[in-house]
Amino acid sequence: MVGVWSPAIAISPPDLSAIPLWVDLTNVPGYLYSKKGLSFLLRTAGKFVKLHPHTERCIRMDVARALVEVDLTKPLPNKISFKDKQGSDVMVSISYPWLPPWCASCAKWGHIEKDCLVLRSTVPKSPED
Repeated sequence: MVGVWSPAIAISPPDLSAIPLWVDLTNVPGYLYSKKGLSFLLRTAGKFVKLHPHTERCIRMDVARALVEVDLTKPLPNKISFKDKQGSDVMVSISYPWLPPWCASCAKWGHIEKDCLVLRSTVPKSPED
């Protein structure tokens, strides 16, 4: 994300509640390895945007990659479980090759704990400051 910098923006970082991310699916059944099938599966992760060119051209069949707008205010799923037409259990794994930094102190995306403004504002200042 690139934008014009200003002191006000530095104080209040941009909203990272929903961002587009590449999502990898493994163990996708052959009958779902299509734009329609993959976009159906990816609804659990977020709003489908597009397939990666390698997935679209079926260059890598071991991993299906797609760009998905994920809602970072909700837990990111790591598995999709469903029953196929024969009633067998199918488990598709979801992974995220890259995620933005996440702060364990304030539970927000976009920074790490050592850079957390919330944590800094709650830490009492020492007498030397």
